[in-house]
Amino acid sequence: MDKLLDQLILIAGAWSESENPAIEFQFAVAFEELKQTTGFDHAAAEALLQRHIAGSVAA
Repeated sequence: MDKLLDQLILIAGAWSESENPAIEFQFAVAFEELKQTTGFDHAAAEALLQRHIAGSVAA
């Protein structure tokens, strides 16, 4: 799951730099995969991603 979270962070970074709709779609697909993998709803998956980002920044 960490690999998927890392992938989401990379996609989000690319999306924020380019605002490319194709990258936005990649993020949406990966986020849905995270939700399916964890069984979380949108809010819980987003919170998980945010905690992972905070942990990555702190490390």
